[in-house]
Amino acid sequence: CSSSTLESELSLPAGAMVEFNITATIGAALAPSQAVDTTALAVITGGSSADPIVSNNSSTHSLAPIHFADLRAEALSAQVVPGNQIEIVATFASHGPSFTPNSAHTLTLPAGYSFASESCARAGSACGGVSFTNGQQLVRDTLPLLGDGAANVWIIRASYAGATPPVGQIVLASSLPGGMGVGDPNLSNNTQTIATPTGGLPDPVFANGFE
Repeated sequence: CSSSTLESELSLPAGAMVEFNITATIGAALAPSQAVDTTALAVITGGSSADPIVSNNSSTHSLAPIHFADLRAEALSAQVVPGNQIEIVATFASHGPSFTPNSAHTLTLPAGYSFASESCARAGSACGGVSFTNGQQLVRDTLPLLGDGAANVWIIRASYAGATPPVGQIVLASSLPGGMGVGDPNLSNNTQTIATPTGGLPDPVFANGFE
């Protein structure tokens, strides 16, 4: 077997049949809309025999693979930062094995917060996709993901009024839109939930005592 080709030399008597059972791994970059063609070819080499009909020596079959991608909301944390804001770090990834041409990731804040800024990076470059707000939700949509487990680190800042952050829960949810031919085999790891950070920043005058 070499690369994607399997070869076997056999001596076949008249009327004999040989059956090959082959298991192959399909690359993770194969999109759901793509099919895989497999071709079987039989030829006579050497000896004194000749094949009178060569038109029936090959057959091609198109496979429609079943695509799965284990999408995971992997980590979620938040802390109070200057300027009456909290900073949220949300991490998500696809552990494949299939490529997903589209994915959606939603960060939901409790009442009392408004989104101030956001950025997303994966392996040193921008994550991609489209970001928009929907009330208390920030959504990063139409985001393609390879099934390589690469971390997408999403950093969000949200503002609040008052001396301390409003109390509630922050939720990160990752999902695969239906109808694109990729299924998620494990939905139990698609969300992360944490409580909002409590308290404020240390008083800059008294943080280090009266020195």
